[in-house]
Amino acid sequence: MNATARLEGLCRATERAVLISEALLSRLPSLPDGVEAEALGPHWLRGRSEAMVVHALSEKRRLKSPSDVSTRTDGSAERQLAVVGYAA
Repeated sequence: MNATARLEGLCRATERAVLISEALLSRLPSLPDGVEAEALGPHWLRGRSEAMVVHALSEKRRLKSPSDVSTRTDGSAERQLAVVGYAA
């Protein structure tokens, strides 16, 4: 319970909504669809004798679909689609 409270405090310090320890993350078979983990490295938490490796959980960023890109006459929309992996 203390580790959870310390992680909650670290959420404010790192400006992240959800943090999880590497120990817990390694026990999960997989993350839910649409969720990704970002390694934040080791952090010293008060009351702990060792640093805890922490990951931030967040929604995966969605690639823009062709309908999300505005159509322009200068061809920039086609170039933008090519950059994100869509054929123009």
